[in-house]
Amino acid sequence: MKSAVSTWKEALDALRHSYGENKQNFKIFKELFSKEQGDREPTDIFVNNCRALMSKLKGDYTKLLDVFKLDMVYGLLNLQIRKNIPRDKVTTFTALIAKARSAEENFLEKVEPRDNKQGNSGIKCRFCKNYGHIQRECKKFAASTNVKSTIEDKTWTPKAKQEQLTCYGCHTIGHISFQCPKLNAKGSDGNKDKHLGVLMTEENCDRPLLDVAIEA
Repeated sequence: MKSAVSTWKEALDALRHSYGENKQNFKIFKELFSKEQGDREPTDIFVNNCRALMSKLKGDYTKLLDVFKLDMVYGLLNLQIRKNIPRDKVTTFTALIAKARSAEENFLEKVEPRDNKQGNSGIKCRFCKNYGHIQRECKKFAASTNVKSTIEDKTWTPKAKQEQLTCYGCHTIGHISFQCPKLNAKGSDGNKDKHLGVLMTEENCDRPLLDVAIEA
C-alpha cells in the first residue's frame, strides 16, 4: 500500500475506494437534493450531513469550490432559516452554522408556550389558588380536611348511626315526652302537663338543627 501511493491525496482516494461507499456522483447529488431541512431538524446537523455527503464526490467534483457547495446547501435550508439569514451575509459554512444557531434560539423563545394562568376553564380554586377547578373539587382541600374529593368519589354515604331520641320531660334517651312514663304518672291526678318534644340528631348534616319544645 505504501509503495503504491506517493501523496496524501492518493492515500485518501485509496482509503475511500477500499472502505468507503463507492457511489457514483449522480447518485450522491440525487441523495443530496432529495432531502430538505425539516422544521425541527437542527441546522448544524443538517449542514454537516450535507457536507459529509459531498465529500464522497469523485473526479472533478472534488475541486468544487466551497461557494458552490454553500449555495447548494443554503437552498435546502428551512424557509425560516433563509428568511432570517440572507445568503449574502454568510461566506463560509462556519458562519452559516453560527448564525443559524442564534436564529434557532430565538425561534424557541417565540414558540415556547407561556404559562396560562387561567388554564382552560378560567375558574379558580379559593383554597389552593390554582385554575381549572373549584374548592370542593380540590385534592389539596380534601386532604387537609380529611374529606374525599368529589373528583374521586361522586357519591356521598352518611355514617350508619341510629338516630337518637331524647325526652324533654325526663331527659332520658330512647323515647319522647308524650311516651314518657314519668310524665304520664303525673297526669293521673288530673293536672297532667302535656309536653311534646323530640330531638333528632344526625351527623354530617349541612342544615342547622333547632331544638323545639311545645308545652300546653
